Amino acid sequence: MSGLRSYTTATGYAVRYRTLPPDFLPALRARVRAEHAADEPPIPVVTVETAPGQSTDVPIDPAGALPADPERAALVVAYRKVRGEWEASVIAAITEALKAVLVRTVQFEVDAAAVLDVRAIYGAAGLPLPDDDRAVMLWHVILTDAIDQAAITQSLAGLSVEEAAQQARITFRRALEGAAA
Repeated sequence: MSGLRSYTTATGYAVRYRTLPPDFLPALRARVRAEHAADEPPIPVVTVETAPGQSTDVPIDPAGALPADPERAALVVAYRKVRGEWEASVIAAITEALKAVLVRTVQFEVDAAAVLDVRAIYGAAGLPLPDDDRAVMLWHVILTDAIDQAAITQSLAGLSVEEAAQQARITFRRALEGAAA
């Protein structure tokens, strides 16, 4: 099939992949965020008396320093917790959407023995796996390296996997250096 690029992963598997237009990833992320928008937690507000017998709700800045007032601080802490959980759920949904796309855009041979081995390992640990052997092969055999995962994902944005892998290596190296400091 023409128009496909090739890449050999850290696990030694050769894959061929299709790049998509640069607007694909932002559009996918925006679609998933829109689907979760109704669940987004509202910014906390406090009721402030503006005049005798009149009041209005004023939002509390959840990103700033915690307010000195313990009740307001508790609202901010609770909001940050719920917001973090919501963000995590959105990121998980985006990741699942990306995985579904990558199973279709990356070409590879399914190694039945490797898939059975992974299923046995996960089964013994009581961990779930997708029913789709292609998904298991891609995510649990071929792309077990975080740099390869980032590189293949970025290939959907039109970058070559080699460029994306180099960028991922730099990013991970900086993160490790920052953690060690």
